[in-house]
Amino acid sequence: MSCAWTLALGAWACGTPHANPTDLPLRPGSIELHPSGALKKGYLTEPYRWPGPPEWPLQRWVHLYPDGTLRGGQLREAVPWQGFTLPQHSFLWFHAAGHLESVWLAEVTEVESVLCRGGRHSKVSTGFDEQGRLRSAFLAHDQVVQGIPCEASLLVPVRFGADGRIESAKLSRRFEQNGRSWDRGDRWERPAQTP
Repeated sequence: MSCAWTLALGAWACGTPHANPTDLPLRPGSIELHPSGALKKGYLTEPYRWPGPPEWPLQRWVHLYPDGTLRGGQLREAVPWQGFTLPQHSFLWFHAAGHLESVWLAEVTEVESVLCRGGRHSKVSTGFDEQGRLRSAFLAHDQVVQGIPCEASLLVPVRFGADGRIESAKLSRRFEQNGRSWDRGDRWERPAQTP
């Protein structure tokens, strides 16, 4: 890796685009470009460490935004992040602003006391907000989350608010709260007046 490339990648960690994405070790014939001519995606021919923090050890396909910042990539090894470990082979998706936005987890993973669905070839997304807190999750199995009996579903995720509290979920069993009741399979939403 050239010195200019190293400096450019360091600048990327601060949110600026890097100068020469063609220095990535990409397989000829795998490269796809944005309409502007900037690198869109390509297949890595060797493991590559994308600087962070944290540092992202990537393998296989990488996706870039038109400005050269990382849009997505697969982890070559497990990475500790926000109090849990992102499993090896998970696929990371980044927001254009640079924060991790969602992950296709390679295995069932506990995030903030929630068991999130995952699998080696799974494309089930676990979402995060700008601060790295859980925003949405498809559950690995039915579970009680913050006192709410939530159903594991591939269609309806459990959603969390900016305060970290559950906002909505599909219910795994009959549930009563504040004099109101819901049946199994109903969608529960946090009442607006709940402090």
